[in-house]
Amino acid sequence: LGAGVVWLEPRGAELLVPDNLRDSVARGQMWTDGILSVAPPSAVASGIATNNLTVTVVTFASGLLFGLGTVFVMLNNGVHLGSVAALCVREGLGLKLLDFIAAHGPVELSIIVIAGGAGLRVGSALVDPGELPRAQALVLRGREAVKLVLGCAPFLALIAGVEGFVSPGDFFSSGVKALLGLALGALFWGYLLRAGRAPA
Repeated sequence: LGAGVVWLEPRGAELLVPDNLRDSVARGQMWTDGILSVAPPSAVASGIATNNLTVTVVTFASGLLFGLGTVFVMLNNGVHLGSVAALCVREGLGLKLLDFIAAHGPVELSIIVIAGGAGLRVGSALVDPGELPRAQALVLRGREAVKLVLGCAPFLALIAGVEGFVSPGDFFSSGVKALLGLALGALFWGYLLRAGRAPA
């Protein structure tokens, strides 16, 4: 939705894309280029880890609002990402954006989607508890949802390090970043699929 609005009507970026990002793109620069000149990679990774954890927890916990909070957070993040991506493509910075998100994007976006699924699992207990009382259904589905979020926790820390040390700048080539992103994505989903299997 965000990408479509900005692609079809460039002035839509004024509503959907923050001012600092628009100014940077208008100058033909990625706002990510100066990250490491402002703070060392360790500080960047720490800030990213805090932000990622906040987004994950808010996405999950807002499911307590009958799932509507989770839907809002997911839509808001999706519209924001889509509008920024469309603006970068329109202004010839699409490849630079892809270069930045290639290493951490597959895992980071997967975690947000899983947190959304966990939040909706909690919300479903309030909307449709089945034959159980709502409180009991909330406890049972809440345990399942918490396991999903906790299963992602180690990867939140890992991906913050990748986003702080690997994604910004040009120390690593685009090919290396893409291969790392695919490898981490495969490792992440392989881990989740194996962890979710019932014993034989």
